[in-house]
Amino acid sequence: MSTSKKIIAMLKENTGKHFLDSGGNNNRGWQKNQVRTFKNEKSCNLEISTYNDTLEVDITFNIYHYLNAFLELNLATRYLNTRFKKFCNLDNDASYLALMEGFCKENLKVEFNTINTYNYDNLLSQVIQYVHFNWDNKEFIILQVHNGCDVRGGYTVPCVFEITNLDYFRLAQTDASLCCVGSKIAETGGIDFKTSELTPVKKQRLACKNNWSSDDTYHWYYQGCSSDEKPLKNYVYAKDGKLYCKDCQGEILASVMDSV
Repeated sequence: MSTSKKIIAMLKENTGKHFLDSGGNNNRGWQKNQVRTFKNEKSCNLEISTYNDTLEVDITFNIYHYLNAFLELNLATRYLNTRFKKFCNLDNDASYLALMEGFCKENLKVEFNTINTYNYDNLLSQVIQYVHFNWDNKEFIILQVHNGCDVRGGYTVPCVFEITNLDYFRLAQTDASLCCVGSKIAETGGIDFKTSELTPVKKQRLACKNNWSSDDTYHWYYQGCSSDEKPLKNYVYAKDGKLYCKDCQGEILASVMDSV
């Protein structure tokens, strides 16, 4: 099975129901995902709101596109998944998380880190839980997707994936950008400082390219500047659920780190 198909299968995996959960009839993650065509969805979703005169920008990284960008199934993961399945069969009473950690500690004998994205702010559209480890000088995770409604349960059967780039895999969970796609009138010409020649001053329409970056979507840094941060509302305004640039009135689009 290809990486993409496996990720889709996990996102649609039935992780069960419980009469005490808040999922109702059809409000669990796996139920809502049944009708989705993940490949056709945008990788990035932007929502705008205003609270107490504060502009709030909410950017979401589509979980399918995130996982598909940084994970891979290959010969190494096929071997590890087979080995992990055999390890799981030795103890049918243990939880999947205990088995994931036990596999790293007792079977592979490697150091590991356990991560649940519910425990910190991030851009991901769906919670994932994973155990990260290094094996044979490569980075891997044993991944579970949360498909339920209560974060304490409703996780998929684990699967081992290789991480294609660990740094980007981590950064992409929190990093986002905003960029103006409009244009504005600007003056060109004047003194050429290389030749000291004077060229005619002309007014022409140029791409605006105002841009902002953030590693938490709360603090935005203009043109890559990491200091002297000013509120985003100083540069932009919201209208009809979209962001616009005060310089040129062009639309501002959001993007995430969806490729290495």
